[in-house]
Amino acid sequence: MNVTLSDADSLHAVGNAVEAGFWAVVGFTFIVVALRRTGGGRGRLVALAVAFVLFGIPDLVEIQTGAWWDPWWLFAWKAACVVFFVWQYWVYRRLRARTPVTSGLLNSESEAR
Repeated sequence: MNVTLSDADSLHAVGNAVEAGFWAVVGFTFIVVALRRTGGGRGRLVALAVAFVLFGIPDLVEIQTGAWWDPWWLFAWKAACVVFFVWQYWVYRRLRARTPVTSGLLNSESEAR
């Protein structure tokens, strides 16, 4: 099997397009969950949805540039999204620690039924 540079470039482009699509699907899923949710937390879910879609856009740019670090702002864009994800996870953990679990499969009420 002869693998040429153009084959590798094509694989790189397809891989980045698939990755961008994956992050768009993750973002869409967060939107659906946010729309179905009642009460608090909807704003965070919408913000995460937007962030996941934004996280995938540099993959489309990378198809043209061929590198995730060039231009420099492409890396900065991805890094900013990762910082946002870590921050949101930290907020989630703090809220979760303050709020007792009131529903779920392991809840004592659901076990009693």
